[in-house]
Amino acid sequence: MKPGTYALMVLGRVLILGLILVLTGCTGEGGFAGQQDGRTSAAPRPALLQVLPADGQVDISPASAILVSLSYGELDSVTVENAAGLPVAGAMASPDGSRSPLWQPSEPLSYGESYTITAQATGEDGKQVSSTSTFSTVTPTVQVFPSIGPLDGTTVGVGMPIRVYFDQPVTDKAAAERNLVVSTSTEVVGGWNWFSDTEVHWRPQVYWPANTEVRLDANLYGVNLGPGAWGQLDRSIAFTIGASHVSVADAATYTMQVYSDGALVQTFPVSMGSPE
Repeated sequence: MKPGTYALMVLGRVLILGLILVLTGCTGEGGFAGQQDGRTSAAPRPALLQVLPADGQVDISPASAILVSLSYGELDSVTVENAAGLPVAGAMASPDGSRSPLWQPSEPLSYGESYTITAQATGEDGKQVSSTSTFSTVTPTVQVFPSIGPLDGTTVGVGMPIRVYFDQPVTDKAAAERNLVVSTSTEVVGGWNWFSDTEVHWRPQVYWPANTEVRLDANLYGVNLGPGAWGQLDRSIAFTIGASHVSVADAATYTMQVYSDGALVQTFPVSMGSPE
């Protein structure tokens, strides 16, 4: 090893040792210069409480969520009263995906009614605060009633669509579709198709799979379906798809083939309207 190289190594070790001693001194019991032994904690904060809908809001959907936002404390109570001062039954809940707890009524709020919500909470500082909001729900010009087929509890064929008939025209069709929820025991691809402002069908892309359980939730109460038109109520129906029976007529061969659960069971001659 060259003498110059050894000198550099010794010097490097001395510098590292000195740095370790300096850092040790800084992080010992005394800490850095100017640091005090005691640690101060944040002062207890007062509760920040807010409810929505905001005070004075009008024409609110009776299905709108009542939100209670609270920071720095514990929620003590939430009460809701109608315009007559009568209490509205309900309870707090925290649905999945909700950023704030919701107050949910036991029964839907009414159209054309005034409500007052009062929330109370105790802050980290031990002091109680309250937040009050009075709002009113919309008064519809017309309420739209949905009639639904198939009927609840029935068994239907693989080609039967879901039909919804409204007793008033629906101009906001997208709002209606968002709240007409189809669920099935087997994954089925399909969609809604409007025949008029008062009639819409949901049909699978191909035939229903046999023995599928189907449910429609028409969550229309409190939904604005057009100017002045609001859903009258929620409705739900459930039905079953039976065995698959499909008949296919062929005009070129004048025959009709009958399939049961996908298997050909019979072929018939047909006239297809011909006089011969």
